[in-house]
Amino acid sequence: MYRSSMDDITLTTARNGVPASALPELDEGPPDETSRAIGQLVAAEIPDGATLQMGIGAIPDATLDALTQRSDLGIHTEMFSDGLLRLVKSGAVTGSKKTRFKNRIVTSFAMGSRALYDHCDHNPSVEFHPSDVVNDASEIASQYAMMAINSAIAVSSSTTSTRLMVALLFLSYLMMLATASGVLCRTSVPLTM
Repeated sequence: MYRSSMDDITLTTARNGVPASALPELDEGPPDETSRAIGQLVAAEIPDGATLQMGIGAIPDATLDALTQRSDLGIHTEMFSDGLLRLVKSGAVTGSKKTRFKNRIVTSFAMGSRALYDHCDHNPSVEFHPSDVVNDASEIASQYAMMAINSAIAVSSSTTSTRLMVALLFLSYLMMLATASGVLCRTSVPLTM
């Protein structure tokens, strides 16, 4: 089990004149109107109790902002961001329905504001695990109602990619990884495209 603590950081390096002791901060600003509209549509597909994986960017953050009225959401994601912090502070995240790591946020790294780092520091509800644990296909497939919120930088013009884009680039992470790994999906929530 990996608990988060700023004391666990053994080395940072200076970059562009920023002291080595300062953690890098990322401020993406609020999502734009288009991202918020997409986020509302994507959020409508996510049920209470779902376990979430999210990427970085305006659409994932807008979707997280639209989930604040949900309940018992779980988090199993590689990156913990400020968008996720807002969702946690809304009370929508309990992790009570997660199959494993119940009542805990599981992540590999955090990237965002000082407030995010302060929230993670010595917080027993946030666990940092190596990426080979967080991104393990069988671990992901075992989670209750696993859902992914990601966006794409580019897609091909093939029918499949176009349909995915029309579906707001929202994929069931469980279905994708379980299909690739041959793991049976018991609890996925497929979307119609």
